[in-house]
Amino acid sequence: MPNYKHGVDKMETKNKGGRPKKEINYDLVESLAGIFCTQEEIANIIGVSLRTLQRDERFGVIYKQSMESAKSSLRRFQFKSAQNGSVPMQIWLGKQYLGQEEKKHLDHTLTEVSIINDAPKED
Repeated sequence: MPNYKHGVDKMETKNKGGRPKKEINYDLVESLAGIFCTQEEIANIIGVSLRTLQRDERFGVIYKQSMESAKSSLRRFQFKSAQNGSVPMQIWLGKQYLGQEEKKHLDHTLTEVSIINDAPKED
């Protein structure tokens, strides 16, 4: 409803009050999430509260997409490294995706037991 002041026909715009809305740089969000920055780190870098970011629907979508893309890229680089002959990466990928594990061998052989009683004898 328009707010008329002192019977003048000129409409007054009402001040909504509160802080001005913080602008979120979504390109920066995408870049930071693409290198696995946490939401807390992104909020700190952008200069907004974590709660502000978490309430922003567009942030959530961009953050999730960028994190998933970063995971795919990292997996691709790891696989390429294994294909190029990195034995540690081949072993790691084998453990992660093929259920491979190193053999565990524990030797429970008891060779000798000596009991020493240094307590003085009571008469």
